[in-house]
Amino acid sequence: MNILQVNTTDMGGGAAKAAYSLHKAYQEHGHDAWLAVGFKQSDAPAILQIPGARHAPFYAKPLWQIYGRLQPWEKRAPGVRLVRDLLWTCAGGESLWARIEGQENFNYPGSHRLLNLLPEIPDIVHLHNIHGGYFDLRYLITLSRQRPVIVTLHDAWLLSGHCAHSLDCERWQTGCGRCPDLSLYPGLLRDGSARNWQRKRAIYQKSQLYVVTPSHWLMNKVQASMLHPEQTRVIPNGIDLRIFQPGDQKKAREQLNLPLDAWILLYVGSIDVADSFKDFATLRQALVQLPSMGKPVILICLHQTGSSETFGQATIQFRAYETDETKVAAYYQAADIYVHAAKAENYPYVIMEAMACGLPVVASAVGGIPEQVIDGETGFLMPTRDASVCAEHVHRLLTTRTLRERIGVQAAQVARQNFSLDTQVSSYLQWYTEVLLTWNKTKHEIL
Repeated sequence: MNILQVNTTDMGGGAAKAAYSLHKAYQEHGHDAWLAVGFKQSDAPAILQIPGARHAPFYAKPLWQIYGRLQPWEKRAPGVRLVRDLLWTCAGGESLWARIEGQENFNYPGSHRLLNLLPEIPDIVHLHNIHGGYFDLRYLITLSRQRPVIVTLHDAWLLSGHCAHSLDCERWQTGCGRCPDLSLYPGLLRDGSARNWQRKRAIYQKSQLYVVTPSHWLMNKVQASMLHPEQTRVIPNGIDLRIFQPGDQKKAREQLNLPLDAWILLYVGSIDVADSFKDFATLRQALVQLPSMGKPVILICLHQTGSSETFGQATIQFRAYETDETKVAAYYQAADIYVHAAKAENYPYVIMEAMACGLPVVASAVGGIPEQVIDGETGFLMPTRDASVCAEHVHRLLTTRTLRERIGVQAAQVARQNFSLDTQVSSYLQWYTEVLLTWNKTKHEIL
């Protein structure tokens, strides 16, 4: 099967990890697999750069290059998102007038050449994140008439008038407008959310889309939205369980130069206060409220840079971005607990990775996380922004060895049963075949 996947970039967050891991797995299964991206970070030959605007100014190319190179740093350094936003605007990724009017910009004509990037027309086009300044949403109409189009939602941007997650707002169900928070990513300068919502609905009504979500939580939102796909599936994300598995804690700590006589908590995610969907502030507060533990407590923040912070007995250490998954797995294996505070999540990879490595998880009960963590069995769920409950769960796990070890063993067992990349790959390949049959039959009936 000839499979073309599309995403904003080939390296970075959850959507990039999903697209790239599927891409590699399809190749290993003998399929002709391609990944087209708006901003290419690697040098892999089967990863294709989607061309930019046809009539870009002479200075646009270097600005786009800087914009792409800064993408991995967006969650590691404060202010990088603002810099990328300015580069995007100056390079023509979004017209100043559209920005002032609060319009989402779909003017990326390079995406219309997507099918021409391959030696032959693909059997399946699988879209992941199609926001981020590279894809013309209007092209869905034409594209879905040319090839079967699978769309995996990694957030809820397709369902709203601008935001990737609406938090407590429900206006996306009825047309947006009077937006309560224009700063939510991707932000607007002015409230054009109602018009954006209407434009998206008009596009979907003329398109034939097959929609996947990793979580039932997000699929419930799809069913309540204006998207109205041809067919839907819930296919959870998967990880390589050969890499992410329980390991020797002492050996992992020595490898990473971490103390053997300290409690170690791990967090992988954004610490930027400008990130609307993560909630690192709650973890900081939880450390302050943590009772005396008898020995030092260290919170490792992976993929982040910064100076260490000390809160009484607790210290926050920042470790730089790590691309080697075996070393990432070592951080999970070295830790005692994985902690994850967020205001919105879909089906985060970090929860799966932590559980697969035998770590008890303390996480916010938002989005798809309750579908990953069985409260009281593989970890503990906490209300959003509740530092006190977070501190209570962490304290109980650290001071009760039998509980910590039992939950860690159960977490690894659940991960082996539910989070396999092989299962995810098989589910997608099976659905691709079904979609091809349906799409070809529909096309034949129309002709």
